[in-house]
Amino acid sequence: SLGLDEADSSKSTLDVYKEYFEKPFLEATATYYDNESKQFLAENSVVEYMKKAEARLEEEKERVPLYLLNEIMSPLMRTCEQSLITNHSQALREEFQILLDHDKQEDLGRMYKLLARIPEGLDPLRNRFETHVRKAGLQAVE
Repeated sequence: SLGLDEADSSKSTLDVYKEYFEKPFLEATATYYDNESKQFLAENSVVEYMKKAEARLEEEKERVPLYLLNEIMSPLMRTCEQSLITNHSQALREEFQILLDHDKQEDLGRMYKLLARIPEGLDPLRNRFETHVRKAGLQAVE
């Protein structure tokens, strides 16, 4: 019998939920977003990808209270952030200088919000930004 403990049915029900629903659900979510994000980034610009990633993260956040237990929110967001941001952080970072050079503040803001969601997401951009500001300052003085 599904490993249900008659003495503590809520605990055993949650164990069954985690083992037979949550774990496969998170794995399927990762696979789905890994595939979708690779495909989308191959066919679109990094800026368009950031908009798509932002929208997907918001959609998942809104979907949880409608269909799932709230406890899945954190693991689901981590899974989505891994697939949508961490796995493509190099592509995002490579676009940073272009956005800076063209003063694309809205897109820079979008990039900041996405990369701030992952560990060390913003660290590589700090040096580039410092160099950019220093260079702009020197040009302004000359």
